[in-house]
Amino acid sequence: YIASDIIGIGCSINMIIITEYHSNGCLFDYLNKYYITNKLILFKFLYSISNGLNHLHQQIYAHKIYKPIIVHRDLKTKNILIKSNFDLCL
Repeated sequence: YIASDIIGIGCSINMIIITEYHSNGCLFDYLNKYYITNKLILFKFLYSISNGLNHLHQQIYAHKIYKPIIVHRDLKTKNILIKSNFDLCL
């Protein structure tokens, strides 16, 4: 996550999130382009998604650090980016 903004155009509102660039794109495009036969990559994707959701949904109290519970609300393959090492970003 780098930044976010809300832009109102007429009656519509566009919410924009700026993140790091990941050359593999989003999970939706990757799954439509490549047929995954490698179970290790598929399990890595599933583990990465579940681990990311677990982190978002946890409230963390640590020394001088507080992270509130975050609810994703729009989990879909178009909102999941693939890093170069095939870890996923929610």
